[in-house]
Amino acid sequence: MAQASFEDNVRSLVGPIFARGFVLKTFSLNAMVFLLWIGAVAADWEHFQGPNADGISNEKGLKSKALKKLWQSNIKTGFSSMSVSNGVVYSMGNDGTRDIVYALNAKNGEIIWEYSYKCELDPNLYEGGPNATPTVHEGKVYTLSKEGHVFCFDGKSGKVLWQLHCGDFGAIKPKWGFAGSPTILGQKVLLNVGDSGAAIDKNSGKVLWSSKGDNAGYASVVPFKKDEVIVLCGDAFKSVEVSTGKVLWSEPFPAAYKVNAAAPIIVEDKILLSTGYGEGRSGFYQIEGSKPKQIWESTELKAHFSNPIYLKGYFYAITGNTGKSCKIKCMAAKTGAVMWEERCKFGSLRATEDKLYFLNEKGLLTVLEATPKAYQEVSSSEILANKSWTPPTISHGVLYARDAKGDLVAIDLTF
Repeated sequence: MAQASFEDNVRSLVGPIFARGFVLKTFSLNAMVFLLWIGAVAADWEHFQGPNADGISNEKGLKSKALKKLWQSNIKTGFSSMSVSNGVVYSMGNDGTRDIVYALNAKNGEIIWEYSYKCELDPNLYEGGPNATPTVHEGKVYTLSKEGHVFCFDGKSGKVLWQLHCGDFGAIKPKWGFAGSPTILGQKVLLNVGDSGAAIDKNSGKVLWSSKGDNAGYASVVPFKKDEVIVLCGDAFKSVEVSTGKVLWSEPFPAAYKVNAAAPIIVEDKILLSTGYGEGRSGFYQIEGSKPKQIWESTELKAHFSNPIYLKGYFYAITGNTGKSCKIKCMAAKTGAVMWEERCKFGSLRATEDKLYFLNEKGLLTVLEATPKAYQEVSSSEILANKSWTPPTISHGVLYARDAKGDLVAIDLTF
């Protein structure tokens, strides 16, 4: 793959904020500061893990106290998070027998369009409904159902541009259904399905390469190196060549019930993996040549499916399982040493450069200072009433969060 193409791929993940700029001619100092502030804040969130594929928002100057709700809507049962692009919020729910893909006005929550198709709720020890989050790329919306339906929509109209089913190439649904959101690299839509993923042409829907089997993990495919991605499977993590689908290497990472669900966190040429339940653990690996080398392993972090955050040399994470007493921890990336910990309920994390946004499973949103010095709570507010496992989204100064019953709220983070 040529260098220019690789840079384009990275730019497609990082998002449109880097393409924005301002022509400043004759403005007052205050006007210049205002424009620069708007440029820093305004950022779409077009993929489950955000503009940098790491759960961190690029936005600055966000409010962390006295948060207010802008609007509330309902998108039915499910655990799909929200993607935001060009003033539209995309997500998914299920009405009992059908999945529904929603496009809502980001300003007021009104439905712009919706599309439904037959897909069972499948409440296997939880409420059920879609797991994966829509991915938006160049005006198109890509979705994956827990049964393996893949759709490409026109983002403005909701028109179906193409569709397929992963079962057609032998990918078998894992126990709790497909959950990894589509990842776009170059011309390919990459999916965590089968034993080592699949690649679909993003424009035509043609299957470029694929794998069979039921060993899919529950995390999205993660870009790693040039023409190389990490696919987290049920019992291993693999490096897969994007252009061909060839497995370059595979390293065991067994998980109870094959629930490898927390997103792999990339730190330069290193990878953090974590899995939950009683035998859970974390491993921090460096890729040397063609094989991962473990830097450290720890049972101090057991991420059920809550994605850790890496910031300035430290991991922030929720350790523990749903419905249980958990801990939020800060750990040094180099050693795995615990810097601080605080008991909490299960939940999910998002971050900015200096704040952590922790939504617990009871719907309580807590804002924390992102510092290794100590647990420092800034504010706390109840924003949802039902089970809240889904990580929120931060885009254009608004935090979007939903619960299992489909209540979706927009929380104002601007002053």
